[in-house]
This record gives sequence, structure tokens and C-alpha cells, in this order.
Amino acid sequence: MLTDDVLEDAQKHDEREYLHDIVKKPDWQSRYCLAYHNSPSAWRFVDVDGSDGFNHAQEMIFTLQGVVEAKELPPVTTDPKIPRNKYIYLQQSVTLTGLGTPIFEETVQALAEVATTFNRQFPEGQMIPWHSSPSCLANGQSIVLSNRYFTRRKDGPLMKPVAFDPDVDPKGFLSRAIGSHIIHTEENQVKYYRREKDKHGKTRYHPVEPQIFRVGDIVEIQFGLVIYKMRTDNYILKPMLYSLALIDGRFANAGILSIALNNC
Repeated sequence: MLTDDVLEDAQKHDEREYLHDIVKKPDWQSRYCLAYHNSPSAWRFVDVDGSDGFNHAQEMIFTLQGVVEAKELPPVTTDPKIPRNKYIYLQQSVTLTGLGTPIFEETVQALAEVATTFNRQFPEGQMIPWHSSPSCLANGQSIVLSNRYFTRRKDGPLMKPVAFDPDVDPKGFLSRAIGSHIIHTEENQVKYYRREKDKHGKTRYHPVEPQIFRVGDIVEIQFGLVIYKMRTDNYILKPMLYSLALIDGRFANAGILSIALNNC
């Protein structure tokens, strides 16, 4: 399948960090760990090797290529029509599949291993198990990556509010929700790009509007691993979406993807 060939080419390794490579290291559980940050309140997957202290460890940002299976992305052009106290749950998200390609499936297995390892850092039974889902486009698994539009002020007392990008909130529905309880911060921003090669063969990332993405697009994402405490006193591991880059949009309207989507 042509889509598989293009995706596998996009998955060729470079200097970026890949989660499935990290967990293959024999010492990964001693070099990488969870570090608690209080602004916003969460535990993050960090690299403590060579850092100047546990509290200053570098958050790991991972790269992954896949095919968009589903999405909830900006722009927000209609009123969410939910109570203001529910706005904190509004998010931008993308569901990715690897069409069964080995690298993507290894990443899914790596996520499960990380979740199982870090489960032991919380009271038994309080961390919600992380799991992938069977892809509805092809063989293999799919995963959801997301990022909320807002942070509770009490969870990020030292965080500086930032304005919504007009490409995200063109009609101001989200901006008008900001108040004494919720803010929009850099942590809540997702960057959107188109990945291309210039005439010298170097990879370049050009900012784009988030509305360009379609189901069936081959994309590259950057994400972190964050664990939050829920109001129920449970803990949940979340692959946090930081950026989304379009690699190839030729397959969004391909017949084979349309047929597969009808079966989802």
C-alpha cells in the first residue's frame, strides 16, 4: 500500500527522541523518571542524567509519525454551549494510527511499558491503566494525544497567561471564558506546521493554520508524557500533544481510507 511506504519513509530515525528507543536502553528506568512540577500541577517524564538536580530535570519531548484517524482540532468557530465550569475540559486532540508499521507498534508497546513502570509510584489501584485502541483504518493500534485549552489558575499560580491565537479562536468563544478560575498558557498551546524539504534536502517546518489537517493525513507529532491527579484521587497518564506537522496530505481523500472510515 502506497500509504505504508510513505509513512515508513517518514519514520526514518534522525536526531529526534523516539520513545520506543528510550525503553530499549537497559538503564532507562534509572536515567528517566517522573518529576513533579507544581506549575501546572503534574508529574512529567524527565531525563535526570546530567541535570543539575531532580527538580530541574529536562522534560522529554518525543516524536512520532502516523496517520490521522480522528481529530478534534481548532479553529473553534461555534459556541461550545457548555457550563463555564466545564470549559476546563475542552481540548484539542488527534487520534493516530501507524497502519500496523513496526515503529508505531513499538511506540504503543513502549507507552504501555512506561505506564506499567510508573504505576508503582502511586498507591495501588489509583492509577488508571493506559491503553491503546484497535485502529479502524488498518491493522495495528491507535492512540489519542491531546492538550487542554485551559489550565486552572490554582494549578498554575506562577504561569503567565497568553492570548489565544486568532487561528485557534477566531470568534473569541474561548477568550471570553478566561476568568478567575481558568487561564490559557503556553502549556496549553499546540503548534501546527507543514513539514517539507528545501532544495538542499534539509527538513523545514513552516507554521500553518490548524484547519488544514484531515483524516488520512500522514503527520508528525511531538508529545510529552504527563500524569495528572484527578478529582476522584485517581491518577491518569496522558500523552500530551505539543505540535502537529503535516507530512503528506495526498491520502486524505483516497478511496481505501474512505471505505475504512465507513467501518469505524
